[in-house]
Amino acid sequence: MIPSGRSRLFPLSSPSSTMSTSPTSERRPSSPRPNSPPSHIPSKPPLIRTASASSALSSRSGQVESRERGQSQPAPPKASARDGEGIVDFDVFDQILELDDDESSFSAEMAQAYFVQADKTFKDMDNAFATKDLKSLSDLGHFLKGSSAALGLSKVQASCETMQNLGKLKDENHEPLKAEEALNRIDDLLVRVKQEYDEAETWLRHFYSQRGAEL
Repeated sequence: MIPSGRSRLFPLSSPSSTMSTSPTSERRPSSPRPNSPPSHIPSKPPLIRTASASSALSSRSGQVESRERGQSQPAPPKASARDGEGIVDFDVFDQILELDDDESSFSAEMAQAYFVQADKTFKDMDNAFATKDLKSLSDLGHFLKGSSAALGLSKVQASCETMQNLGKLKDENHEPLKAEEALNRIDDLLVRVKQEYDEAETWLRHFYSQRGAEL
């Protein structure tokens, strides 16, 4: 027999034995557990790109990239307006354009300087003709010939070369001429070369105006 005092210190059954389930409770069907909410609910459905949408985005991206490339590396303009045929040597003029920057400043500055030179040279030619100064006429023809050739202005260049030779008393075949005959030819030549220059100046101003450069 166990003293009643010790039963208070040492219980006869453990906590686990007191929580054992009776047969009746084992046969009782358990109630269904409520569905627990998912641990993560996306706030928005995932974006699904269709083939057409992807293609459109790719096409737009390509257009932007090509436009950016075009802006960063602009190609130099070409003298495609062939209305200046016979006035301009396009092989020479296109080489000048290749030296331009984005704003076509180099060749435009050359053209502006040429206009100033030509205007002064024609005045000097008129003065030299009035005094029958054949040597000055030859020198002035040589000078304007070089300036015209630099821009590819072939018609003005050819006429200035003729004046250079006439001032040396030589015709187009380098045959000798008398002074009076040379002056008569220069008189007609001055009228012609000024007309050719006017055509060249008009063409150059039109060419650069189409590219936003007013001369």
